[in-house]
Amino acid sequence: MPAETLVVTMQADAEAALTAAGLETDYVVGDHWDDGAAIGSVLSVTDADGGAVEPGQSLKRGSAVLLTLSVGPAPGRGGSVVGAA
Repeated sequence: MPAETLVVTMQADAEAALTAAGLETDYVVGDHWDDGAAIGSVLSVTDADGGAVEPGQSLKRGSAVLLTLSVGPAPGRGGSVVGAA
C-alpha cells in the first residue's frame, strides 16, 4: 500500500488512513514538544524498526507503523508577562 495515504496532519486523519490501508497503528510514547505544531499533529511516521516512512513508500498490509504526535509548544516558551517580577 503506497504510503502517500499517510501524509496527514492530525492523529484522527492518520488513524483513518492507516486503517483504510490495512496497517496497524501504534504510538511513540513521550513528550514531543513542537512550537509550530498543534496538539495531536503527526510529527513523523516510522516503521516498526524505527525507519522513516516516506510519501510514496509501499508497506506490506498488516505492517505496524508508529506515529509521533505533538503535545504542542514546550511549557515556559510563552510571551513575557507585563509587570512580572
